[in-house]
Amino acid sequence: DIQIKRESLKDYARKTVIGSSRREQRVWEITVKNNKPQNIFITIEDQLPISKLNDIKIEQAEAIGATVDEATGKAQWELEMEPNETKK
Repeated sequence: DIQIKRESLKDYARKTVIGSSRREQRVWEITVKNNKPQNIFITIEDQLPISKLNDIKIEQAEAIGATVDEATGKAQWELEMEPNETKK
């Protein structure tokens, strides 16, 4: 059994309004737990926000340890995990 949880970290989320523009920052944490009795290799994928509109600008923060396709916003992590190991 493998558990995967994606949750918003409220402590790091913030909104700011400057003139007519608005800025938002959101932080997510992905937790993976290997409950199997053997090692596993797993690929985790997530979608980072992208915009095709000139009025909306998105600055990507770090997706630590991920390979990110800038055109599509797809982030991918390749993990090797021991039995009962948890990674964030």
